[in-house]
Amino acid sequence: MIIKPYFGAFLTLLSLSLILSGCKHKDASGFDFYKYHKKHPESPVVKSLKTYNTNSDSAHPNAKEILTSSVEFNSKGLKIKETHYTEDSGKIDYSTITKYDDNGNAIETHSVYPASNYETTEKNTYDKDTHLLATDWSRTDGTSGRHEYKYDSHGKMIKWDWFEKGKFVISRLYYYNYDKEDRPIECVCKETKNNKDTTSDCHETYAYDSVTGLQSGKIVMIENDVPLEIIEDQYDSTGNKIIEIHYERDSVGKLKPDTRTINIFNEFGDVTQSVVYKGTTQQSAMDNKYDNYGHLIESVTRDATGTKKTRNDYQFY
Repeated sequence: MIIKPYFGAFLTLLSLSLILSGCKHKDASGFDFYKYHKKHPESPVVKSLKTYNTNSDSAHPNAKEILTSSVEFNSKGLKIKETHYTEDSGKIDYSTITKYDDNGNAIETHSVYPASNYETTEKNTYDKDTHLLATDWSRTDGTSGRHEYKYDSHGKMIKWDWFEKGKFVISRLYYYNYDKEDRPIECVCKETKNNKDTTSDCHETYAYDSVTGLQSGKIVMIENDVPLEIIEDQYDSTGNKIIEIHYERDSVGKLKPDTRTINIFNEFGDVTQSVVYKGTTQQSAMDNKYDNYGHLIESVTRDATGTKKTRNDYQFY
């Protein structure tokens, strides 16, 4: 089933809601998603997941299925090894092994890129609240460094310091404003190379759905707080995101709806179909299938270039 889009003057309403955000919206944590949806049976722990892709078109109607990734999990469901393959040759692109502490924090990752004989290692440390505090990294090309992170009382990262071979390189600073329900309504990020002078890097504002409390809008700003892009999400009364609209500037600088995604859900709240429109023209349609536990087992996307089928094969403990 394909839904035909209907969209009104959302831009003005969204801009107004972002200005007023923080006074008349419910807390997202107060919305009970499972009050309106059936629950899947509890899944056994996934042992492994292999993903296969098939890309077919008019010139290749019988394309072969290709293994694109393979992931292994431990008995706690934590990913311990993942391998990605190139779609053209089927050879290993790269593989990553991850180690964890007793709290399930990823304390070390090691990646290998066999084609270029290149390897990277990252070692992480955490605080008692499992916030990532620092990452020490090294590469086989001789480079090494350290990333350090700081957080505000809401758990949002507010500073990221980058060092290479013990020398300071750059800091990225994040400034958040929150509404009365402790939801972020604005984020400004800046960069500094001397811990004094800063350059603005991004500025975003957020709005929330008045019924579900879920994020319903994001405005990405450019210089002088001029909107560059707007993303609007619309939910039904059960918490399903049924529409996502991207507004972008046209050739004369006017913000207009660029793409619209319409989603259809099953009784569990799983997305069974997503249709993307550009203007009034359908660009693509994606259909999803799930197993009894709610794991995505098949996704088929059709567009003007052909059909891409992604199949996920799960093994359980």
